[in-house]
Amino acid sequence: MAKSTAPANTALADVAPSLHAMAQRLVNAETRFLVTVQHISGCTAAVAARVLALYLKIKAVKLNATSGQFEIKHGALLDQDVIHRAIAQSAPAVGV
Repeated sequence: MAKSTAPANTALADVAPSLHAMAQRLVNAETRFLVTVQHISGCTAAVAARVLALYLKIKAVKLNATSGQFEIKHGALLDQDVIHRAIAQSAPAVGV
């Protein structure tokens, strides 16, 4: 007896639009964070991405797939001097 895959494919097709919407909201949250950091610090998109990677690593920021927003643990992490220190800390090593 061969198993039918129709119900499984139907279930996946029902869920796919929701997953796509969640993925888009994650992208929107990331974009909002990058634009915010660029606006505050005057850095490039690549440098803002390094700040995001550092903040995600230390769990200082969370990207919310439900609301499409980023959640920062403390508002001081968005101060210009703190962002500049994060940029310096996340700078790639030279000569390694």
